[in-house]
Amino acid sequence: MTTSKIIWTKTDEAPALATHCLLPIIRKFTAGCDIEVETRDIS
Repeated sequence: MTTSKIIWTKTDEAPALATHCLLPIIRKFTAGCDIEVETRDIS
């Protein structure tokens, strides 16, 4: 089976606070499901 990937885009200002809090939870949740979470800076 292949590994799935979620691309999480980095943001600035207020959305960055939400990302900082939520991204570790998403990574822990998806770790056992063979899903990779990759971050990208789109600015």
